Amino acid sequence: MTYGIDVSAWQGKINFNKVKKSGYEFVIIKAGGNDCGFYTDSRFEENYESAKKSGLKIGAYYFVNRDFSAKNAQKLAEVFYNIVKNKTFDLPLFIDVETTPTSARTTVTTGINIFCSYLRKKGYKSGVYASAVSGFVDRIDTGYLNPCIYKWVASYSYKPTGVSSEFCIWQKSSTGRVNGINGNVDINECYVDFKSATDINNKTLTIDNIHDKYYNIYKRYASDVISGKYGNGTERKNKLVSLNIDYNYCQSIVNEMLNNSAETAKATAKTKYNKIANDIISGKYGNGEKRFTNLKNANFDYTYAQMLVNNIMKG
Repeated sequence: MTYGIDVSAWQGKINFNKVKKSGYEFVIIKAGGNDCGFYTDSRFEENYESAKKSGLKIGAYYFVNRDFSAKNAQKLAEVFYNIVKNKTFDLPLFIDVETTPTSARTTVTTGINIFCSYLRKKGYKSGVYASAVSGFVDRIDTGYLNPCIYKWVASYSYKPTGVSSEFCIWQKSSTGRVNGINGNVDINECYVDFKSATDINNKTLTIDNIHDKYYNIYKRYASDVISGKYGNGTERKNKLVSLNIDYNYCQSIVNEMLNNSAETAKATAKTKYNKIANDIISGKYGNGEKRFTNLKNANFDYTYAQMLVNNIMKG
């Protein structure tokens, strides 16, 4: 476990050398937001360069307003990316959803998946920041949240259940005092070595663990399909594909549920995605954004396949 801080222009000029000498190992820097129109935090560049020179590990976050939803998620992710592109980060890039959204939980969660997926295709680890109850319970439906998404939780009065297991970073205080910073600053505990982690929980996942995670997510989408949420025929397919969902896998689970038949979809998907992962490693789908595009055009779930690839490559 390591200690770190998160900062924005509100902290003013920071002496990151003093911060590091005080025993803190990382900083998550506000890059910008859209709560007051689209903006870049006035001290982002200065904070990034100074923190980099001090030797602190760096992450970044983007603050979204209450209108955040699946409809504007990619646009906001693009704005965030344009602020941070060409920079290197040791920690994930986070979307900050601490404001109360006007959209429903599932729509907000879908938006988070889209936002984070865009950053992953650009080569960055990605995550979501929210409070323990009003965020991860009231605003986000974690059952739909992609397993590749790191979770950073804020809770000041108690240590939430799931810290170091479900949540990778715990923001434990907003009134910390740190040498090198005038005034209060947020204090965080990190439980993941992001350089070597194969899973959000910093545990070694088996291939079967990954298949289980995605099967459970796809069952949720299948239930929504049956309830009529995504329509029928071409409309259903287009809506699911727009969410980076493997339509064929989802539909096979729908058929099983409607026909009350044996659960063969999971085994079929396991064989299919193991092959896709090995094809990726052999170079078939390219790298970076090209890989994302090629997999999406084939209607394969990029995050599912990439999580398998990461697991295989790390042994």
